[in-house]
Amino acid sequence: MNIGAPVNVSVAAAIAKSFASSAGSDCDIVFYLESWDAADKEGPVLGTPLPGHQLVLRFASERFAAQLDRWTQAMPPCSSLGGGASRPAQRAPVSLRPVLRVPLGSDAEVPAARAAISFAYTGQVPPCSGVRELLDIRRQAAYLGIDGCPAECDRLLHDMIAVAVAAAGSTSPVASSRSDPRVAASAVLDLYGCAELFPPDGTEEEASFRGVLAAARPALVAHFRDALSTLQQPALRGQLLELPAAALEALLESDEFGTDCESSVLLLLATWMQRNHHRTGEGERRRLCRLVRLVQLSRPYLAFVLPALAADHEAKPGEPAGWFAIGVTEAAFVSHYASASGGERARLEEDFAQVYEMRSPAYSTRTRRQSLPAAGSSRRFGWHAKKADLEVAMRSALPGQWYYPRVALDGGLRAVAQGLEWRPVLGFKRGDGSTAALYLKFVLPEAFTAVPGSRLSASSASSGGGDANADVDADGASGGSAPSAVMASVSAEVTLLLDRGAAPSGHLREAAITKRYCECTDFLSAGRSRGWIVMLDRHQQHQQHHMRHAHAGTDRALVPVAWKGLLQGGEAVRGALTFLRPTA
Repeated sequence: MNIGAPVNVSVAAAIAKSFASSAGSDCDIVFYLESWDAADKEGPVLGTPLPGHQLVLRFASERFAAQLDRWTQAMPPCSSLGGGASRPAQRAPVSLRPVLRVPLGSDAEVPAARAAISFAYTGQVPPCSGVRELLDIRRQAAYLGIDGCPAECDRLLHDMIAVAVAAAGSTSPVASSRSDPRVAASAVLDLYGCAELFPPDGTEEEASFRGVLAAARPALVAHFRDALSTLQQPALRGQLLELPAAALEALLESDEFGTDCESSVLLLLATWMQRNHHRTGEGERRRLCRLVRLVQLSRPYLAFVLPALAADHEAKPGEPAGWFAIGVTEAAFVSHYASASGGERARLEEDFAQVYEMRSPAYSTRTRRQSLPAAGSSRRFGWHAKKADLEVAMRSALPGQWYYPRVALDGGLRAVAQGLEWRPVLGFKRGDGSTAALYLKFVLPEAFTAVPGSRLSASSASSGGGDANADVDADGASGGSAPSAVMASVSAEVTLLLDRGAAPSGHLREAAITKRYCECTDFLSAGRSRGWIVMLDRHQQHQQHHMRHAHAGTDRALVPVAWKGLLQGGEAVRGALTFLRPTA
């Protein structure tokens, strides 16, 4: 017999038409609430019973076949059902019509269960409105053992993702006008947003579902692009925080998920964990932590952040502060391995392969895609200090004192590099209109410092001061606390935009003042700013001199003409923070 041969068309059509029909029905399918708090051990019925046909259900569903077999075995002998001399004196009434029971979690699952059962009759999955509906049907079909339905749902999900990705990435003239990367992102985010409906790991159903995830993973990575973009942009950052662990795992596994260095990847995981620790188990956290390529962390992270996380984990396992699953001894080994030569690494692998999980990604030296632009390019962030903030900072300073207004990045962005958050610092001296301070500082991000009970939680302290190498808080606050013992460097430029008006000679003045930081020579401690006192434009100084002279003897002699001449549109002093690709 040729199993692959098509069935009689008329028979197939008749079977498909019989779904939910009482014609020829010889059993009933009843949906009931699986979890309940009542004396009725079978639970309340959900929805309307569905007429069934044993010939179809027995061969289409393993679970229904098992129920029918049990019902048949429970039936009394034919002689006891009537007419025979050996009829029992007393017997509980027995229904001659089997009842096939389907447990559900709620009323909302009834449509998906009915759709899964309809596949037994039609061989087709009913049209679905989206990813969640398809996954609901898939889950019900897998539970009922309806042959072919989970695989068909997988095919439809795969096609849904593929079509969305193709539409988003199409370069054809016709499609390009309609192309929108958000289409693919929406489909993929919808898929991972239903992670609770994914088949359990290690099951046969999970194996068949891998193709769906394989199709979705590139679109997920393409949407988030890299660690820096995800951490810096509010919209992407918000979407990251809503991802389930399965989606984050897909990002961290990918070589194409870019970064400037692995420290930014660890920061991304810490940012997600700060929001989602309560939704993860110990096994999930450990699996996510091992996906960070620890031996590629930057020196500040290897020397300071990782040891602190390891100490927190040993002291407070299971608590938010102890989220990163590594011990102090292994953290020291990771640091040793990271700094070892090729020959020493080989020996470490030989001697300690059974001690630590050295085959895990944590010890991988394979690099991710570099997210920093090629040499000669850069990542640029605009910044601004509003006029109102300048006035507040100035009023808090005495004559001759430096003051530091609040500086914010345009668009609510965060300037992240090497797993650290960088901030430009702008300063003026009250009563002196000839100079300005242009500094740069970095801090450990809140994903580490805002976790209660963590050894890193005290590292956000900053202090203030008045010269180019002083401690200055980016928001203008000052104090006497010492900076944390973290030192880092970065290739960057801090730019102060000038009012590009005409000098008396008719020539345009300099458009900006820019100072460059080199990763090889300019080292900063966490919370401490470092930079330059810059001389402002000579023509501006000439105007300032006459303005100060005109108001001599009054409080208006302290008019902040230095920043008044820098206001763009009369509203804010503006500039840029630019990260450059390291030279080596």
